[in-house]
Amino acid sequence: MIHFLFLTTTISVLISCFSTVSAQKIMKLDGNLQASTEPMQAKRKGVGMVGKYQFGPYQIVSGKEGMTTTVSKSRFLSAQTESKSKKKLSFVFVRDGKDSVLVNASVNTDVRDWDWDRITGPMINGWTVLKESQENYLATFSFPSDSAIWRMVLFTKVGQDVKGKEGFVGVLTDGKEEIQIKEIKHWNDGKTAVMGVATGYEFYSQESVIAAVQSSLDTFQKKLVWISVNNNASVQLILAATSAAIMVKTDGDLADLDRH
Repeated sequence: MIHFLFLTTTISVLISCFSTVSAQKIMKLDGNLQASTEPMQAKRKGVGMVGKYQFGPYQIVSGKEGMTTTVSKSRFLSAQTESKSKKKLSFVFVRDGKDSVLVNASVNTDVRDWDWDRITGPMINGWTVLKESQENYLATFSFPSDSAIWRMVLFTKVGQDVKGKEGFVGVLTDGKEEIQIKEIKHWNDGKTAVMGVATGYEFYSQESVIAAVQSSLDTFQKKLVWISVNNNASVQLILAATSAAIMVKTDGDLADLDRH
């Protein structure tokens, strides 16, 4: 939940302001992948919590999201607050209406922040300093026609207390093959995204980029997916399903911002 990852929810206002004057952009993309692979634009259908994204031969055909559960505690006479939150979701993803993937995912956050409201009252209303936030986005991908199970984890750590140690780690694996997921924070014009949020993600296998997904909080930018045809059919399917899972998470992050 992205509202835990920034100092205040003014991030959503900043993104909206910059977006209204920005043209369509493309994430900074590996040159070989960009030269050899045409992007597929992902279009969302439906109004549910899990959007029915469709791109190329791929589509989310059904999905659901559970309630977010949050537990918070504050120390007596202290401005520090600790919160733990968990949200689950699932969806069915298909290729050409037949090859299907069942995706089960959860977003887990562990946050410490410093709430000046508890000390100053109305003097500095809404001023919260993020001390540390750790977020795990976990997903499993299973196939009715195959016993193999792929797992993805995206781990993010930010905050005042971890300066110099902030980071992102992303891995997609079936226990045999491992694909690294790297966060991209720049557009192809070299500019950094507003507040340094992600513009998208690239998928690496043995140092080569084999796929990418553009999924930015900037709602004026298109969601795009690149998947190299050099991957075999089964790997193309898991890369597409993982890209869809990332887009669904971005929608959830935006919804959290709107609620707060």
